[in-house]
Amino acid sequence: MQCDADKCADVKPKTRILATLWQPKLVDLDPMRDQLAAMSGLLQATHRQRVIHNAAHQVLIPNWVHNADESTATKKCQSITLLWQSQIILLEKMEGIHREYVVAGINERFDLVDTVERTVYELKTSSKNPHHEFYKDVFKVWVHNRNAPQDAFHRFVFLVPNPGADQLNRGLGFQVQRRIDELGFGINVMDVGQTL
Repeated sequence: MQCDADKCADVKPKTRILATLWQPKLVDLDPMRDQLAAMSGLLQATHRQRVIHNAAHQVLIPNWVHNADESTATKKCQSITLLWQSQIILLEKMEGIHREYVVAGINERFDLVDTVERTVYELKTSSKNPHHEFYKDVFKVWVHNRNAPQDAFHRFVFLVPNPGADQLNRGLGFQVQRRIDELGFGINVMDVGQTL
């Protein structure tokens, strides 16, 4: 309620100040809309993304050892990733899928890339501490796109079991996913503990 000087000439000064200070607060719905859009990414997955995600699920669930020591967990992680890559390349025979794709300009590799849909996939087999691997992988995609614009990827999909996926779909991880304009590619964090 704004108090126009001509209309409020007879209003006491104290009342006029309170009337001009009071403004209705508008609720910003953009963060909620963005969060819903990020969550609906599961519904908007392409056929190729569903096949790759579900293959990771099928390999991870029966093979992961939850209470393993660090050395055993590392070996298990490597074998699960290799099984997942092999299943996609050998069994699904999807065109344009490459494993251990070299990141342009640095000594790093992507777990799996789809050169048809221009998507990078990274699999984190453990739900513990997903942040380090997630942010490192985001920067790998960003560096690759900067170093090789002719071979740029448009989407990055990070597959991790819950509660890791939930942790990355809120807070700082969620804010990073919203930065598609600044990064130049979209990001999806998906729970590999369930099928699409």
